[in-house]
Amino acid sequence: MAVVALAAHAATATASGGVFDVTTFGATGDGATKDTEAIRAACAAVVAARGGTLLFPAPGTYYTGAFNLTSNIVVKVEKGATVLGSTDGDDWPVIDIHAEWPQFGDPPAHQALVFAWRANNITLTGGGTIDGNSNSKTWWRCDNHNYPVTNPPCNGFSRPRVVEVFEAQDVVMSDLTVQNSPNWNIHFSSVKNLHVHGISVIDPGDSPNTDGIDLDCVTNALVEDSYFSVGDDALCVKSGRDYDGRLYAHPSRDIVFRNIRVGTGHGITIGSESSGGVHNVTFENIEMTGTSSGPRIKSQRGRGGVVDGITYRNVTARNLGDMVQLTLNYHTGLSPTNKTATPVMRNVLIEDCTFTAGKKSDARRPNAGVVDGLPESHIQNVTFRNVNLNGGNAQWQTCQYVDNGVCEGSTNACPPCFEDRTN
Repeated sequence: MAVVALAAHAATATASGGVFDVTTFGATGDGATKDTEAIRAACAAVVAARGGTLLFPAPGTYYTGAFNLTSNIVVKVEKGATVLGSTDGDDWPVIDIHAEWPQFGDPPAHQALVFAWRANNITLTGGGTIDGNSNSKTWWRCDNHNYPVTNPPCNGFSRPRVVEVFEAQDVVMSDLTVQNSPNWNIHFSSVKNLHVHGISVIDPGDSPNTDGIDLDCVTNALVEDSYFSVGDDALCVKSGRDYDGRLYAHPSRDIVFRNIRVGTGHGITIGSESSGGVHNVTFENIEMTGTSSGPRIKSQRGRGGVVDGITYRNVTARNLGDMVQLTLNYHTGLSPTNKTATPVMRNVLIEDCTFTAGKKSDARRPNAGVVDGLPESHIQNVTFRNVNLNGGNAQWQTCQYVDNGVCEGSTNACPPCFEDRTN
């Protein structure tokens, strides 16, 4: 079995030029006055200087619409300062996602609050908070089927994210709190050399689609020493969706998550949008409390893509719904597709993990979980080593279409369809 290596090196990012304090450009920081134009003016000054520090000084709450970052910038939100997103959808420009990034197949959407495209050498830091300012009466309301997306603040377009970086190199994010996102909190896509550390990402457990961090077509990344408690996948690796993702063919690879605590959410996840492939990803030293699932790899017919070399090591999860979900049948009932669109999962290692069952998040699912391949694409080479399940009924909902399933030194946690079940 392939062993995932640590990311080759952490990204480094520094800024040249001076410090551009948003208050010197007219930002009030009073939490009520829109500071958007002042912040955008400060960003333009950084561009003119060919780099510098965009400073949000403390104390202050900077109420703002979306703004754009360029290369060679440090965004410093000081401890005691908050960048607070506007609840007016008109303050978040709409961008044509599919035109610029067709691998995702998304329609036009509001851009992220903090947004960068084709910009290198970026640092986000400072000890403060970036707040999407969402709740059930603003952005999250657009997920309510009784409240059409055409209504404010969505105004006919998809909900935005808080931090989003596309097509970049050498990106660092550290010592920040991100919270109350309209959609995914942090999205890095087509980024090379990424280091995230010392951050907290916090949303209510019932907030819609509030992934903690999504690494999409990312190469050489290290995410460590952080906390995530959200309404959807806490940690997620993707690589594009369906035909467009396969055509773009930019896999996520060489990624490490380590020393991370997870609260509410749907687990530590690969997929299901993994059409470009995912290779060599390690999750290690992860402590989870109250998530609906633990290790989770998901795909489906029509996606395609090869997921290969995934390791979960030293994961401790308490009050868990499902222990493990490994599935190529995420959306059941789909018809077989051509070979190109058939997903592949192989070389998965889950070792030195302890899972304690809690209240089931879904009564249809027992506490052990699923290992579910496809007749035309068996899951290959899965090893459970020293995996233990405490409490719960320890029953597997599904275990099928697995080749070379190995269970070593595990107590009460061996999937029944594994060929080698040495306890």
